[in-house]
Amino acid sequence: MDLRADAATRPILTTFVGRVVGGSCDTFVGIPVWDELLYRLLLARVRDATDHSPLEVLRTDRTGAIQPHGSH
Repeated sequence: MDLRADAATRPILTTFVGRVVGGSCDTFVGIPVWDELLYRLLLARVRDATDHSPLEVLRTDRTGAIQPHGSH
């Protein structure tokens, strides 16, 4: 879902994503989309864990910022 969607488009996107998650639509997602999604999720997790700008945290200590969010 485009997080920057305007107010008129957001409900349509939310409904569509709900149908996909609910299994009423089959979809295919390209690798670049997954890459962007995972990058944004990492940024959100770093921000929540540090309460600082995730880009600044990653620039300062990339390995230390990513390691807590990797697989165990």
